Amino acid sequence: MPIDEQTFRAALDEVLHGRQLDEGVGVLSERTLHAVLKRCYEPFEGSREVRLGRYIADIFGEDGVIEIQTGGFYPLREKLREFLSVTPVTVVHPIARRRRLCWVDAKTGAVEEPKPSPRRGYPCEIFGELHWIEEFLDDPNLRVHLLMVDLDEYREFTGYGRNGRKIRGKRVDRIPTAIAEQTVLERPEDYVRLLPESLEDGFGSADFARAAHVDRGTAQTALRILTGLGALRRDRDGRTYKYSFNW
Repeated sequence: MPIDEQTFRAALDEVLHGRQLDEGVGVLSERTLHAVLKRCYEPFEGSREVRLGRYIADIFGEDGVIEIQTGGFYPLREKLREFLSVTPVTVVHPIARRRRLCWVDAKTGAVEEPKPSPRRGYPCEIFGELHWIEEFLDDPNLRVHLLMVDLDEYREFTGYGRNGRKIRGKRVDRIPTAIAEQTVLERPEDYVRLLPESLEDGFGSADFARAAHVDRGTAQTALRILTGLGALRRDRDGRTYKYSFNW
């Protein structure tokens, strides 16, 4: 269920122009990124926010449950345990590939001109969240859709630090501007596609972290998950482990 450009633009236009207000007060507090992606995957209002057992699914239709997870995966665990017992589940997770920072004055609401952030996002960052649902990754009813997106991030600030730079403000919203890449993760070999092409058999966790642009902890988590899925094999080399591809 890839998202095409026309579908994305239509959903973005709907949210930004306020047509979602007809759906009730609950949607008014919904962040833009989440609202846009939900409409991309399900344009029909009746299939959104559906109660299934003890929980509310973002989307429930003929393809099963779709959960739009723009934040951490920790809250998903109990929902997945219940949903997967009765229907297929797709977890959609966006990672910001590029972002522009838009600073908002807390008093006046004035928004400064967007400025590109030097921070980049990379696909392997998802492993930092996947460990929360690691027990479900080999369930044939589970799919993960990874979206690399470009977005404008709005942050509220109230003043400046001693060095004259803006203090770090509270994030108030994220508005997607483009969907750059889409990856469907269903089988172990799909997860291998997230790994940098520069890695060769016999790499270590430090090699992985450097090539994938993630911290050492995320690299070690990723390698544990990939080994558990059978996508990688691990061999001891002295006091360290080396990893090789199974495909």
